[in-house]
Amino acid sequence: MPYPDKPNIQTSYTAYEQSLGDGSLPGQELDNDFANLADSVESLNDFVRGITRSDGALKNGIVTAESLAASVRIGIDPPTTWATATAYTVGRSTVFSGFGFYVCAASHTSGASFAVDLGAGRWTLLADLTPPTGTLLRDLNLSDVTDAATARTNLGVSLGNLGITASAAELNILDGVTATTTEINVLDGVTATASEINAIDGVTATGTALIRAADAAAGRTLLEAPSEPNAGTGAPGEVAGLFPSVGAAAVLPAGGRWLYALTRYNSGVTTSAAFGVAIGGTTVGAAVAGQNWVGFAWRTR
Repeated sequence: MPYPDKPNIQTSYTAYEQSLGDGSLPGQELDNDFANLADSVESLNDFVRGITRSDGALKNGIVTAESLAASVRIGIDPPTTWATATAYTVGRSTVFSGFGFYVCAASHTSGASFAVDLGAGRWTLLADLTPPTGTLLRDLNLSDVTDAATARTNLGVSLGNLGITASAAELNILDGVTATTTEINVLDGVTATASEINAIDGVTATGTALIRAADAAAGRTLLEAPSEPNAGTGAPGEVAGLFPSVGAAAVLPAGGRWLYALTRYNSGVTTSAAFGVAIGGTTVGAAVAGQNWVGFAWRTR
């Protein structure tokens, strides 16, 4: 829409009045100039309506990438692993270095080390993706332990909280020592009746079933503990970028459990965000035509 024309006043009313000397004014000329003023005001009103909403804000969709200053960031390139002797562009290039996710702060060709370029102010940290520590780590799961003692430790299970009260000789079977009584031999896979199993003083039916569980997975089922997927080939601490194509859904990598953070864009404008924890292979961002997801995920288990 072109700019509206300025009003055009064609008559000097002061000069006209002075020339007549009786204070009269020209009606026709007044009508013409008032009409010009009305046209200019109407054009200006139409112009303003064309670029603003009724609440005074700019109309939706009129600001484009070409309208913005070069310093305004409207998107980033998919991240790569930092490399030497590589050209990086300010505001666009992104890299992973260790567990850090960085965006280029000044266009440059990388030097001998990332640490030197970072110290020179060429990169800005966007996110620290250092994985959590403690009980979320794979080495504290039950699916890959090799002995019952480690499984009990990871479950936080002791003989005492199983409700077992028995002699040392009877409990030695838990350490792999062969016992002689029928009641204890059931722990080593020998068939026995329920009364013989429960003959261990204080053992409940649930405690007996847990002891006889075939493996850690069966023990978790008995305790109604959730199982954790470990089908993926990665490991805890793995970091993955989530950059599906425009209009596609955001799906976590297969296997494990992931902590994720996503932002959805429409022509550079943020339209939605998603954060949470989910198992591998889960769709965490629905597909929306014309919009794209940008985010990251790090594997916790």
